Amino acid sequence: MKAAVMITAGDATFALAEACAGGQDAAVKAINELMQDAGVYAEVSSIDGKGLMLNAEELAKLGARLAKSDTYKQYSALYLDEIQHENGTRTELVNQNKLIKSLDGCFAGSTGSSGEAQYCGVFMVKRKGAVFIAAVIGAADSKTRFSCASKTIEASVAAVSIKTPVKKGDKVVENVSVSGGITKNVNLVAAEDVTLIVWNGDEPRSVINAEEAYAAPVRAGDKAGTLEYIFEISGESGSVDLVFDGDVDTAGLADYVVLCFTKWVHV
Repeated sequence: MKAAVMITAGDATFALAEACAGGQDAAVKAINELMQDAGVYAEVSSIDGKGLMLNAEELAKLGARLAKSDTYKQYSALYLDEIQHENGTRTELVNQNKLIKSLDGCFAGSTGSSGEAQYCGVFMVKRKGAVFIAAVIGAADSKTRFSCASKTIEASVAAVSIKTPVKKGDKVVENVSVSGGITKNVNLVAAEDVTLIVWNGDEPRSVINAEEAYAAPVRAGDKAGTLEYIFEISGESGSVDLVFDGDVDTAGLADYVVLCFTKWVHV
């Protein structure tokens, strides 16, 4: 695992894939399934990926998929380590991703090179509570590859801000009417935290999609609508569910009698 991740050793990668999947054919199938899961629909016909052509966007998607693996992140974050062999000898491993040591927040990445694609790599950096990914293809040399990735990350970090306008449980709409219920109102709250990556100058507007009134019964946690954020410049959007923050049971005859009596007492 160390050799496959830290130095992108082809033989180690081949052996690891074959051992985990149970054979070459099974490994190829598993690789293609993982690629599709990452949103990359190119296919490989062999473990070494011979003939596979990826663009920078596809490479970035694979990087995002790799960043979900705790095992990959564990070994990818090591800059210097060694392998101890059964005969007692040791092989020193130096991570081929130099940004692990030189770029603030870099926690993972993979590199490679070939005559056709030249120097390539995908690099993951955590800043401002978010993960930034830079993919480089076709660099003339290793130094240019790392320089390009570093500049891309720094420019991206400077160009965005991370905002959390709403957290789980925050009231978004208060005192929404509930007809036919024991109580007359209920609040709509966010079902989960909302975290937005906002490009400078592209502030989102929020849109509440919910009814003006609901009919009893309603149950806490049930979906009542959505809170949508729309970015005007990029056109991108995202939403979070709005849920009821409490139960409202249907009122029965006895409830109406009590209500009438209460109102009469207060007259």
